[in-house]
This record gives sequence, C-alpha cells and structure tokens, in this order.
Amino acid sequence: MKFDLGKNITQLNSVWNKMTNDYSKHNSANPVCIIKGLSGIGKTSLAIEYINGHTNGMYFSFFGADNDTALKLFCERFSLWTDLSSANSWSKIFEMLTPYLKQHKTVIALDDLEYFKNKNEVLSSVENCISELHEVKNLFLILQRQNKNIYSGTCYEYKMPCRSIAEIKSTYLSLSNKDVIRIYACTGGILSLLDLYDENQSFEDNFKSFLCCSSSFYKLMPDMMNSVFRTPESYSRILYSIANGKNRISEIAADVSFENNKCDKYVKALINAGSVAAKEIDKNRSEYYIANSYIEFWYRYFYTNRNALLMNDEYLFIRILDNLNTSFAINCYREACLRKISSTFYELNYSLIKREGKPYTVRFKNGSGVHFDYVIRVRGQWTFIKISTDFDWRCTKDELQKLLAAAKKLEPMLCNIRMIIFSMNRFSDYCVHEASLMSGLKLVTLEQLRY
Repeated sequence: MKFDLGKNITQLNSVWNKMTNDYSKHNSANPVCIIKGLSGIGKTSLAIEYINGHTNGMYFSFFGADNDTALKLFCERFSLWTDLSSANSWSKIFEMLTPYLKQHKTVIALDDLEYFKNKNEVLSSVENCISELHEVKNLFLILQRQNKNIYSGTCYEYKMPCRSIAEIKSTYLSLSNKDVIRIYACTGGILSLLDLYDENQSFEDNFKSFLCCSSSFYKLMPDMMNSVFRTPESYSRILYSIANGKNRISEIAADVSFENNKCDKYVKALINAGSVAAKEIDKNRSEYYIANSYIEFWYRYFYTNRNALLMNDEYLFIRILDNLNTSFAINCYREACLRKISSTFYELNYSLIKREGKPYTVRFKNGSGVHFDYVIRVRGQWTFIKISTDFDWRCTKDELQKLLAAAKKLEPMLCNIRMIIFSMNRFSDYCVHEASLMSGLKLVTLEQLRY
C-alpha cells in the first residue's frame, strides 16, 4: 500500500483512550468500535496494521463462509489463545475465550460480518462476553460498509475517510497538480483504486487501463452492489439517475418509473449503504447526491457504455477523458474546496454556501473582469469565495488586485471582508505577502485540501 495509515492508527488509538476515560469516569464502557467505510477504502488494511501493533491481536473475516465453516476456521485461528476444540457454537466460543481476555490486553477485528447469515448470533455472543469483562483492556473492532450499526449495543465509531487531494499529492510526488485532481476525481480517494495507479505510466495510459471491463477499477462498483443488494439492478437505475442530475425524490422516481414512496425506500437503502448522501435544502426538503465521486464517475460513464468498453472503443475513451478534463474533475475539485471551507469556518457550512451564496462578476472599464463563485454575507461580514476552474489559472499580483478591487465595490473597507481563494497552482510571492498582511485573505493550495 502506497498510503501511510499512521494518521488513522492515531485516530483509532484516540477512540481506545476515550473508552478508557469513559470507564474511569463512569465505571462502564463498551469496548466495541465500529469501523465504517465503502468497499476498498482501507478498513481491512487499517485493522490488520492496527492489530500488528499489538502483541495479542487477531483478525478474522467471515467473507464467503457458511456458519459451520466459519465456526471451524474461527476455532482454529483463536486456538493460539486457548483450546476451542470442544466449542460448537458462537456463544460457547466466546464463553471459552473470556478467561483469556480477562488476563490479556487484546484486539479482535471481525470483518465481513454484516452479510454473514448468523451475524446476530455472533454479535450477541460478543455482547455477552463483554458483560463479563470489567476492564477496558480488550478492544473489539467490527468492520462494516453500512451506515447503520449492525452491533445493537453501545459502541464507538470510526469512519474511515477517503484520501484527500492533499494526501494524494503528498504520496504521488512526481504527478502534476492536474493529474492529482483527475486521479482524485475518478477514484474518489478510495485506497484500493489509488493503489492501481502506476506512476511510471502517463495519466492517459493509466486511465485507458481503468476503462477496461476486466480491470479492478471497473469491477469494484458491481462487486459493491452485489455484496449489499439482492437485486442491484433497481438500485443501479437510481444511482444512474442521481449521477445524471436528478436530485429530488420526485425527479428520480419519474426518471426510473417508480412510485415516490418506493423510490424513497430505495434511496434510504442507498444512503445506508454509503452510496448516496442527503443534503438538506430547507426544513421540509432534501436533495440527494452520489456520496463518492468514483460511484458518480462509474454510473455516469460506465453504466450504459459496457458494450463500447468491451470493444475498446477509442472514441468513447476520448469522450470520457475530455469530459473528465473539462467538467467532472473541476466539479470534484470545487466540492473539495467547499468541504474545506466547511471544515475550517464553522459558520460557513456547505448547505449555507449552496443556499445563500451567489455568483458575483465585476467588469472594469478597461474590459477586464473577475468572477467569484460565491459571495455571502454572514453575521454582517462579506465572504468572497474564488475557486479556480482552469488547470492553468494562477493568482498573480494583477489578478489579486482585481479581486480586491471587485470586493471593494460591495465593502469599501477591506479589513471587514473575508476572501478565500483556491488555486490548483502556487500563488505568486506577492499574493503570499499580501495574505500575511491581511487577516481576512486566505489562500488555499492543493497541499491544504485535507479535511
């Protein structure tokens, strides 16, 4: 794996520390942490690396196993800790493990449990085992893809994040800023897809290999759907509709010829699966968007083009690459910028910017002009947001002076404004110097696009 999981390990340690603190304060804590995230995002890699950092750690996957096989393999695996040869049920297994757990600090990771037929029996046995443990020196990690917890007891959560633009840039040091953004857009920051990228080849050659029906890049999405839904075809129709701009239940339902209530039920299932996100427009209305850009990319360009992909259609490759360059990658970059604002300035959340922010263009007498993507007034202060939509755009001295001049038309006192400028390329020395003098001027580069 090319990406360092050190930050995630630290965050997981913080969860365990919180458990310990909660136990010392309340004399009770449930040592279960749910690690959530999409398929391929790195949950398993994180759990294994975390376990390898502990003397008594054990990982077990239920993937593809029936109950009898899982029982047999689990007993063999955990026989390193205690003799489980006489155990014939999950309750008996965890009952026999309890004495060992009381004496040792352990980490147990249970993977692929959410689609295991006997998961409730396993989880109930884990919960009964925990009730016999009176110290927080054992940690149970349960890995799952769904948003809704499969564990019914009290537990802690850790949501495995996708890799940010800044993390991709710091990992692939040889890549241009344009390639970093394009990779981020089509992979959605999913670790297993990022690991497919070969730095010794051009972006175009990598991209061509992605657009092959036999590639892991292509197969991940069907695998995700097949593992979650018994009839993935209906859910795929909805994802295709949302990926192509239908964002309200009524629009989606009409597009796929479903009744509104049936469509609403399917969308909620997709939200639980982590494929769709709801964004509140107002108290009575929400809109629905694809939760990850890889999913959106797949449904926008692969879903209806399988036959052309099988034929290695060169025209299709050129068309998808052109669309990636001119709109899709830029839109993904824009969304990343808005997420950065939301995580940095608590009063400027995503929904507020989208709902109340307005585009603002100023033309000067000499014929030149500048454009702000969003201008919004919050708590009496104007905020001007400029997001570059051109891979080659640079914020020079002249450009910054024009942006400031445009802002002064709304607020003559520059000390009373906040201006946030996002650029895919480095800022000029003049801009950096001005930002050091103006507290309200924020310059954001790719290296800072982490959340």
